[in-house]
Amino acid sequence: LDDVDEGGVSASPWEAHLVQRQTNKKIVALSTITQNVDTLHSKAGSRHVLHLHGRGDVVKCMTCAHTLDRKLYHENLRDWNR
Repeated sequence: LDDVDEGGVSASPWEAHLVQRQTNKKIVALSTITQNVDTLHSKAGSRHVLHLHGRGDVVKCMTCAHTLDRKLYHENLRDWNR
């Protein structure tokens, strides 16, 4: 599990994300819809971000919809499987 990507947790927004944030500030009703799971639009400061395919930093139970931080989930899996 150490090699599992952390869902963009360590990634940083780049120029396009920052431009989107600036546009979002000027047009209050603007929402950002993304297929990316890296949360970089949110990290850049965009408001009203809809993550179509979920977020890579959160794990969600498909039965009860409970959510848990991805890093914590993987730590739990590691501990449970020792």
